[in-house]
Amino acid sequence: METYIPPTRSDCDPAANGEFPPDPGPRLSIPDRFGHYRRIRLLGEGGMGEVHLAEDLRLGRLAALKISRFAHDGRNLEGIRRFRREATAAASFDHPGLCPVYDAGVLGGLSYLAMRYVEGDPLSARMRANPGLPDQRSAAGLIRKVTLAVAEAHARGIVHRDLKPSNIIIRPDNEPVVIDFGLAWWSVPGESRLTRTGTVLGTPHYMSPEQVNGDVRTMGPGCDIYSLGVVLYELLTGRLPFDGSLASVLGKILFFEPPPPSAHRPDLEPKLEAICRKAMSKEIRDRHPSMLDLAEELGTVAVD
Repeated sequence: METYIPPTRSDCDPAANGEFPPDPGPRLSIPDRFGHYRRIRLLGEGGMGEVHLAEDLRLGRLAALKISRFAHDGRNLEGIRRFRREATAAASFDHPGLCPVYDAGVLGGLSYLAMRYVEGDPLSARMRANPGLPDQRSAAGLIRKVTLAVAEAHARGIVHRDLKPSNIIIRPDNEPVVIDFGLAWWSVPGESRLTRTGTVLGTPHYMSPEQVNGDVRTMGPGCDIYSLGVVLYELLTGRLPFDGSLASVLGKILFFEPPPPSAHRPDLEPKLEAICRKAMSKEIRDRHPSMLDLAEELGTVAVD
């Protein structure tokens, strides 16, 4: 059985990572028996809700049960819609690198979704546990696998918009799985984008310039390409491209170029550095045209 383990509290706590909204809200009061699920233990919590390891009593399998903290009482409609959006987006996936949703509904006034339970650790936890820099070709190989998974989502018209190390689970066999499509939107005709112009959503250090600007008209696959460029930068150098206060980071994303990765890692292969910097270009037109193009370039330097 393939399983899903979401980020720990420190990985998914919005206050810890500078995400929006900054307050995850009060702890939910959830019975041990939640519909046909039996809760086993809390796995993580964040701004959208809590994730519990649970047993599906109907099918006799484990699941990661994500329960929204937004009650169906006429308030928090946008939060509820984002939660439903995640369920709709992930339910269409059929790729080993994307975590699918098995079930979704409303119980006791709370939305829930049951996901595949993926055994492993968030990439963020792996990076903290192993502070030394990884082999650069292996790092390129890992990110290439992530790009191929996200390319599948893009092919279905789904943009993640919050790619970061804590949303990439590394299984025991070292294969990555992308999770948490809570900020995703569909780019197919007839689907509205939940975010209005001027609304900033995502995790600041990994946000693209167009996300910082809050212009949803420009928030397409390029957002995810930029974010994976930042993840690659961090993986290769052990540093984020920009640091400082929230306002400082957002301003630097818009107006400043980060130090080249080789400034922190002099032995970095020039071709890999060029790929990383291209993915992080401030202008969408200067990035890779698609995730598949990024994967192809990474494949020239990667070791799986």
